Parts: sequence; structure tokens; C-alpha cells
Amino acid sequence: MTTTYQLHGIDTHGHLLFNKALHLTSEEARAFRSKNVEFYGYELQSTDLDASSKTLTLHYTAKKVTFNIINVDQDGKTISKDSVELEYGQTKTYTAKFISGYRVQQPTQELKADNLMPEDVQFTYIKLADKSNKPLAEPTALSSKTGHKKGRQSAISGRNPSETKAKRHNEAKDASDVSEKLPQTGESQSVVGVLSGVVLLGALIGKKLFKRLI
Repeated sequence: MTTTYQLHGIDTHGHLLFNKALHLTSEEARAFRSKNVEFYGYELQSTDLDASSKTLTLHYTAKKVTFNIINVDQDGKTISKDSVELEYGQTKTYTAKFISGYRVQQPTQELKADNLMPEDVQFTYIKLADKSNKPLAEPTALSSKTGHKKGRQSAISGRNPSETKAKRHNEAKDASDVSEKLPQTGESQSVVGVLSGVVLLGALIGKKLFKRLI
């Protein structure tokens, strides 16, 4: 004689997965506890029989679902890959990870584990401009000259007034020493004139002495 039994399937969180009615004999109900009743996305762990309430309770655990995360640039070239694992039936909002030098177009996507073989999740990143490699403007010829002139002026203006005065005094002293060592033009002419007079006088005296002897 068959009796109607209630067949309940629940997951590890106590959520009801299914509820069915079966017509079984008492022997079939006892044997049912060893049967593997498959339910998509879950694995059967155990079966309990309550003979008084004519209820069979099947305990399931959710299978793991792996999502492959692929990060690509605007040209479709893969930058990096990642993965995230959810329980079957679970829904989660996934936030794209930070990648230096890039900006993600869509920062979040919803992952819904309603398929044991989900499609790859793709995030597109836009490469940011690299400001560090920007060439510097070359200075013009005018600015170079101006800069040289300014540098010269700043070098002169940066001197100590006392040092400048002392330097000028030393230069004047050196010039006077040199002028004292070298004979002046007037002095040279006077010496030459004296020597010439002495030679002429000697010649006259010699001539007179020579006449007297004759």
C-alpha cells in the first residue's frame, strides 16, 4: 500500500529548494534515503525520513561557481586576469580592481551565479596620459643671451663692496710699482743727451792736446 510522502530539498542556509509529493510504500520510503537525488547546482549530503509526518528532507550544499575576470585596454589587449568564486545561486556586485596608469570605464558589474559555467567578465580600461614624459620647451636664443647677461650682472652685484674696493686698490698699486721700475721717456732722453755732451767734450780736448804736441 502506497502513502503520499512530502519531499523537501533545502540548502545549508535553510532555504527551500523544492517541495514535491511522492507516492511510496513504507519500504520504498526507507530505501529512498540512500538514493542520490540530483538537483542542478547542488550536491546531496544526506536524507532524513520522518515516518510520522511522512516527510523526506534532502540536505544539499551549493556547488562553487568560478568567474574569470579579464581586464583589457581600449584596444582589447589583456592587461591582467583574475578570478572570483561564488556559491551557486549567489549574487554579488564585483568592483574592478585598481590598475596604475589606467582608468576603468565601468567600475562595477553584477555577478549572478545561476550557471555552473558562466561567461568571462570583462572590464575595459583606458590608458592615462603620461605627463612625466612630456618634452620641455627649448629656450630661445634671446632668452639665452638675456640669461647670460643676467647671470653676469648677478655675479658682479653679488660681490662684496669691500672686496671690490680692495681689489681696485691692489691693481692701482701694482701699476705704480711697474711704472717705477720702468724708465720714463723724458729720463731716457736726458741720459742720452748727457752722454753725447761728454763724448763731444772729450773729443775737443783730445784734439787740442794733439796740436800742442805737434
